[in-house]
Amino acid sequence: GVGKSLVLGSLAANFPWPENVRVYAWNTYVRDDSKKFRMLSVILERLSDCGCNLLIIENLKPSDHEFVKMVNELIQQIVNGKKRLIIFYVFNLNWMRDEHFVVEQSEFLMKSLPVDHVISFNPFTKAELRECVHREMILEKVHLIPEDLEEIIETIDVTHSGCKNVNAKVLMYGIRR
Repeated sequence: GVGKSLVLGSLAANFPWPENVRVYAWNTYVRDDSKKFRMLSVILERLSDCGCNLLIIENLKPSDHEFVKMVNELIQQIVNGKKRLIIFYVFNLNWMRDEHFVVEQSEFLMKSLPVDHVISFNPFTKAELRECVHREMILEKVHLIPEDLEEIIETIDVTHSGCKNVNAKVLMYGIRR
């Protein structure tokens, strides 16, 4: 993939206070956004007073940009400067759409988010997905017929999983060499 999960995993694994690392997937399937905020407030209330805390909120869509301000306000209410917290908001842009639209989304997010730093990763397009499938085919020593290759490429939602589901699909469709 583009390395987003690798970077976040490395941050979490090398954080000086590993017991203070919390990860929340914003795309968690709950009935409404108020339940997401309740779940997040439970996480915030359990932050440690000792050392520093790391909170990663991942799988945000560009349309979720307003939630960042609301989450920051929730943090101010609950944490209120009494605990040290580093927070990462991870947005997934859909690079399978029109490139101009995605550039506009990216620029909009950069301007509208109340954050200190923005780290942009390279886009994950169908070309990268195709390379990922070929890499997995080589690693697993399998061959795919063209129809199955296209089926894999069309059915993987890279905005949510990157290359993570590719191996399972290659094994499912692949023919041993």
